[in-house]
Amino acid sequence: MISAANLPGIGGATARLASPWRRLSDSEKSVRALRVALDVAGRLRDPALVEDAVIQAKIQSDNPKGPQWTPHGFAQGYAGLALLWGHLDRCFPDEGWDVVGHVHLEIAAESAATQPYLHPGSFSGIGGLTFSACYLSRFGTRYARLLAVLQKNLIRSLAPMIAFMNGLHNGAPTNAFDVISGLSGVLPYLLGLRGSAEVEDTLHYIVRSLVALSEEENGLPRWHSPSHVSKPDLDFLLQQYPNGYLNCGLAHGVPGLMGALALAHLAGVRCAGLEEAIDRLAAWLIVNRLDDEWGLNWPNGVGLRPPGDPAGLICPIGTSTRAQAGWCYGSPGIARVLYFAGQCLKNPEYCEVAVQAMEAVLRRPPAARLIESPTFCHGVAGLLQIVLRFANDTGSTALAAGAVALTEQLLGLYEPEALLGFRSVEFAGKRVDQPGLLDGAPGVALVLLGVACDVEPAWDRLFLLS
Repeated sequence: MISAANLPGIGGATARLASPWRRLSDSEKSVRALRVALDVAGRLRDPALVEDAVIQAKIQSDNPKGPQWTPHGFAQGYAGLALLWGHLDRCFPDEGWDVVGHVHLEIAAESAATQPYLHPGSFSGIGGLTFSACYLSRFGTRYARLLAVLQKNLIRSLAPMIAFMNGLHNGAPTNAFDVISGLSGVLPYLLGLRGSAEVEDTLHYIVRSLVALSEEENGLPRWHSPSHVSKPDLDFLLQQYPNGYLNCGLAHGVPGLMGALALAHLAGVRCAGLEEAIDRLAAWLIVNRLDDEWGLNWPNGVGLRPPGDPAGLICPIGTSTRAQAGWCYGSPGIARVLYFAGQCLKNPEYCEVAVQAMEAVLRRPPAARLIESPTFCHGVAGLLQIVLRFANDTGSTALAAGAVALTEQLLGLYEPEALLGFRSVEFAGKRVDQPGLLDGAPGVALVLLGVACDVEPAWDRLFLLS
């Protein structure tokens, strides 16, 4: 039986992480934010227009290996759009957004049913679809049959993934443990389903696997990524570090691993070595900073030396490249999970470092943040969402002022003449009408709703932000 108390963002142990949500204090900007968010949502509600945008994005993009639309996808598909409709329904329950959500969720579910296999990952697998269906379910009063099937399949598909993780030695592919495709991304959703023996067992298996991955083996953390686990043409970090690397991004690296463990601890999960693992990973991140003239900062990753190099196994941090100030890579995402680590370990130093890192982000001129796109993953919307979370949790006037400034920047990127109102800016500078949640207009609309409404944006739990 699916109960409201067990659903993500509805009650439960992890809800205590956030203070009561407060919209932006600048009423003029919050009104503008709502107007723009509703405009974007109005464009995306028709699946025919979404399909037009999918075609346009393929034509416009210079990146043939970029995000690929799949109807059941969360990052790039109708499952992600269903999350937007679910949050709009929470903000405006009498305006028919649940009906729009039903249409999009049905497309996603039908697509999933045709797949011979769906991996459990959250951003393109069954995990994200399950989370979106749950978020749209009006606190468990709808979609009970669909959710039961999805959750059963999700739990079942996790067993081989956990077994694979447990068999890894001397390195790991990031997609086994990261937030996008791996176990760290599934864990936040499962934390909202606690109660059944099956979920509890699965949670503990995942946590134990992630704790083991945090340990050292043959002089390196077990989560390092040697060169043979990826392909240089698909992995930008391997192009920079051809001998392998230690990934420092929230989306694909050790911050996601640590954040998932910290959220599990805050939700009441206990496991031998859990606190030590969180502390070990937090300390590693703090040591491996790459500060700049504005303050605390981090690299995308830390490189490995060739095997047998007499100088050691890990390249000096000074040879690393500073990351952008985004959700996926950079200090904002890292700061958020360091804050969680400080909370669960009752370590004020980690919380203080996290806040200092966010203050440093806001001191950097916009050009020095290296984020041009308005979108969520590596753009202004993702940074704004993290600043909004910190401002709510800490009551910091500096962070609140930063949220106001970022809102103005994001609204300044609104293009009413564009197909979806916001265009994704790819790394080569190409502007793309992107309908996917992670890299497109829907993610911007979700963040703007958090600016404008007093409804907690609990959707960001799958991004490890709450």
